[in-house]
Amino acid sequence: MADDTSKKGLADRSRINVNERWELDYWTNELGVSADELRELVKKHGVMAADIRSALQGTKPPARNFCEVRARVMVRKSLAELVRALGSETPTADTPRNR
Repeated sequence: MADDTSKKGLADRSRINVNERWELDYWTNELGVSADELRELVKKHGVMAADIRSALQGTKPPARNFCEVRARVMVRKSLAELVRALGSETPTADTPRNR
């Protein structure tokens, strides 16, 4: 059942639903993690925001703002796409390089 987006009271601030896009966007910005990282945290620690925050304490500092989080996510995606695009063409120590 879908959440009622007009009701954003205390219950919505205490639980994380990674299946709702708007909540995923809110929590990734709030906690300074990527969507994939948040999904993994929820799998491991449950849906309670306090438990996720406790798990994050000491592991990485929270992001200072949305732009910083977005830039970090975009860099990760770009690197992943680059690795996928290169596939088996990734140079190794034995591969001659063109300069």
